[in-house]
Amino acid sequence: MNQISFVLLAILATFTIAPVTHAQNYDIVILNGRVMDPETRLDAARNVGIKDGKIAVISEKDIDGIESINASGHVVTAGFIDTHTHSSDKFVIKMAMMDGVTSGMDYELGGLNIGAWYDREKGKWPINYGQCVAHEMVRITVHDDIVINEPVDAIEAFILRAKSAEDEIEGWSVTVSNLEQINQITKRLDEDLRQGALCIGTTPGYAAKGISTYELFEVQKAAARYGRPIASHTRFHGGTLPPNEAQMGFAEIFTNAALLKAPLLYSHNNDYGWWEIEEKLKLARAQGMNMWSEYYPYEAASTAIGAAPLRPESLEDMLGLKYEDVLYDPSQDKYLKKDEYLQVVKDDPGRTIVVFNPARKKWLPMWLRVPHMVVGSDGMCQKTRVSAGTTTQRSSRAIHARRAAIPRCCG
Repeated sequence: MNQISFVLLAILATFTIAPVTHAQNYDIVILNGRVMDPETRLDAARNVGIKDGKIAVISEKDIDGIESINASGHVVTAGFIDTHTHSSDKFVIKMAMMDGVTSGMDYELGGLNIGAWYDREKGKWPINYGQCVAHEMVRITVHDDIVINEPVDAIEAFILRAKSAEDEIEGWSVTVSNLEQINQITKRLDEDLRQGALCIGTTPGYAAKGISTYELFEVQKAAARYGRPIASHTRFHGGTLPPNEAQMGFAEIFTNAALLKAPLLYSHNNDYGWWEIEEKLKLARAQGMNMWSEYYPYEAASTAIGAAPLRPESLEDMLGLKYEDVLYDPSQDKYLKKDEYLQVVKDDPGRTIVVFNPARKKWLPMWLRVPHMVVGSDGMCQKTRVSAGTTTQRSSRAIHARRAAIPRCCG
């Protein structure tokens, strides 16, 4: 186990100590590690003994076991839960395990045909896993007439987005649903929730012009009927100027969740206005509401170059950014000027692109000091078109390994 940290498996993730003696031999002992337990605030050098699949003792005294692991210089803690795991690719999952993750779910984008997805993934994950249903993918079936009968998840997201734009109109992103279409959307979301989806993931930042406030309210009602969360980033993702500040988009989903008495997870709260959003969530939790936010600890993100948040009216007008300063194309190993961006959008709207946000450099240290603001990886391995009729698997880490910051999908 030559990893950065030694992590106890999720099934061992409680520090409750069984009534056993220190002299007993354990199945596994983890020695000399820095043991950290956020619940009890333990942070000290300890030895951990495991017996019959459970933590039996945490002690300063010497202990023996059938298997012994020297954790000197490492942290020993309970397994991490990542609610922003965009990939079902097992190579990526193994990389997440090296970061200490023992439970991974996609609480932002999600997938479709959840029952079949669970059947497909059964017995294949080395960690705990789960899946939400994707509002975005349901909209693709309704507004782009794309039939999705097979189980899909975020690995297929860019492929589906590119396919939806083949007629030069990304219907799911820009088309406002009528009442009949809203009923179609919520009916399919309800079916996947019935099949075991952990939440509804929605991406109004990618469909700000298409998802009406009424549709989003009905979508949140669908999740609330099952007592499950809506997980979302804001409609005005990263917006800094009235009336399109990011906080206004947050207010929409926050109000719906509060009125519905429903759980809420605000995905990657790491852009302009995060401080206001986190303060409101803190006040909500103090009143008993199950509402949280997460951030990811790097300054960049990746998405398809044709995504709505990268269009001039968003990136230039709302965010005040210049393409050549923030938009990096890994396939050309260069930052793109506006005219180059527009050409790639026309030729290859599904191409993976990296977007840097300079402001995050000063915010990163702040997030580490905000109580109850948790980390999500936003990590993904995706299928990306490399030529007509072909796809290839790419790891976010592998694509951007040369970059100082490791960007992830859907930021």
